[in-house]
Amino acid sequence: MYFFHLYNFWTWKGRKIHYVVQGEGSPVVLIHGFGASAYHWRYYIPELAKKHKVYAIDLLGFGWSEKAIIEYGMEGPGGGFLAGDCERASSFSWKQ
Repeated sequence: MYFFHLYNFWTWKGRKIHYVVQGEGSPVVLIHGFGASAYHWRYYIPELAKKHKVYAIDLLGFGWSEKAIIEYGMEGPGGGFLAGDCERASSFSWKQ
């Protein structure tokens, strides 16, 4: 199954946020970097979905999500998205 054929939308503060969800198990949330989209994770999602419920979100203004001029911060779309389905979350990041 190719994840980019699964279009899901969630409304946050009146704006449509695109996300992909695949698999079952403990949740893993993939958040792209600047200038990217959920499509960035297309090769990782099928592998991670073998053991996890994987979410890949298009941040507001990127990918299939609506474009909007807003202030971005810790209480933005990612925070609200996580609050809906995750009891506990861990994060990982790397710098290039």
